[in-house]
Amino acid sequence: MTSINLKGDQWPTWRLWRAIRTGGFIAVFVAFETSLQLTSAPACQEIGFASSITWPSGVSSASVAIGDLNGDGILDAVVANEGFRSGYSILLGRGRAEFAPPLIFGIDGVTPTMVILRDLNFDGKLDLVIGNRDSTGAVVLLGSGDGAFGVPQQLPSSGRCIFVTTADFNEDGLEDLVCTYEAGISVLLGRGDGTFSEAAYYDVLGSPTSMAIEDFNSDGHQDVAIAIPGVGIAFYLGRGDGTLVYEGRLDFWGQTAPIVTSDFNKDGNLDLASGTSWPEPGVRILLGSGSGSFAPPTYYRGASGWIVVDHFNNDDELDLAVAGSGAGSGPRIVSVLLGRGDGTFRNPIFCDWLSSPISVTSADLDGDGKPDLVSAGWNGSISVSKNIFVYPDDPFAIDCPDGVLRVSWPSGLTNALLEATGSLSPANWERVVSQPTIQNGRWELSVFDESQSKFFRLLEP
Repeated sequence: MTSINLKGDQWPTWRLWRAIRTGGFIAVFVAFETSLQLTSAPACQEIGFASSITWPSGVSSASVAIGDLNGDGILDAVVANEGFRSGYSILLGRGRAEFAPPLIFGIDGVTPTMVILRDLNFDGKLDLVIGNRDSTGAVVLLGSGDGAFGVPQQLPSSGRCIFVTTADFNEDGLEDLVCTYEAGISVLLGRGDGTFSEAAYYDVLGSPTSMAIEDFNSDGHQDVAIAIPGVGIAFYLGRGDGTLVYEGRLDFWGQTAPIVTSDFNKDGNLDLASGTSWPEPGVRILLGSGSGSFAPPTYYRGASGWIVVDHFNNDDELDLAVAGSGAGSGPRIVSVLLGRGDGTFRNPIFCDWLSSPISVTSADLDGDGKPDLVSAGWNGSISVSKNIFVYPDDPFAIDCPDGVLRVSWPSGLTNALLEATGSLSPANWERVVSQPTIQNGRWELSVFDESQSKFFRLLEP
């Protein structure tokens, strides 16, 4: 990141919102008092997310969870670390998507696979659950509310817990724990105090890696869709009493990686998104009927791996971000697929990522109302990529949805002036004479990319 310091007398009667540059790359300048911070990205294409900033987090970071651990209103990060001092790290947030140096904690007999944050004992403080591929099972640490966690409690009956999440299977209002292990899933009913019953086991063919829990057949009970690499997706239906019954399996070629569920086509029925390696890395979308069955999958190329669902570009349609392997032997990547609201998705946007992402999640880390991306990587770090999609209230924004670079600003700024320059010299700014038009509630102006680089600024009297 590059910073350009501005003297206070350069624009004494104007407010500088943001400047952009065309030709070779786009540079986004965001004003913070008397300095501008620069982020670059490839030339005119829909970007969506700024280049990532990396924060050290430990050794071989496999997963990251976001939440406010110390009650200061700022989001913090917890990271699962494998390798030397296997355990977890805490990175307390500083605001503006920045973190303090990590506090690293080792746990004997644990090889973490992932972390989740939940309030397991209803004390208003976030607790930590760690998936563990060792036979000692999942690990629970109750939160103190001051940014720390208590003594690890291991749950050996959960089995080698590769993927862990929570749900209420017996409908008592308490969080139950569910893990994938080498032969199926284990369910541990919660007691509401952070402890759990002995596990009940449900076998599947193959070794599952992840699962999605929702009411897939619309009977009011929580069901489980289980992703099994090389096999497909198996389904267990909930009975509402804490037990599950096997329903069947959808078989697919290629690896079936992490799986998520949401209503992608707005028909009121739950759909599935799952990673795949065939015919090449990407995502399969399976639209649900509401009765427990699904339409044949639709394939979208991109990364194949961890998936997060969120509203990234403010159009009320659900989007996907996927962290994992790309085509061939290339590096691990993050791809973003923007939803159309009918169950289909646009071509992927590939994000500029500094680390090798293993998992990804989303959260508004800088308080601008937009979900940012956070990934964990094998290089012992987490990476943060800020959301720079255009939102209606953005003071000065750029986007490029169809290959034409556009600048826009709120319609309420009727007296604002757009200026351009080939350099940042205060004497070289010139007014852009083209007339903007109102599009989607914003003033908008198309800017043709030229061989000469230019900077733009929006001035409000």
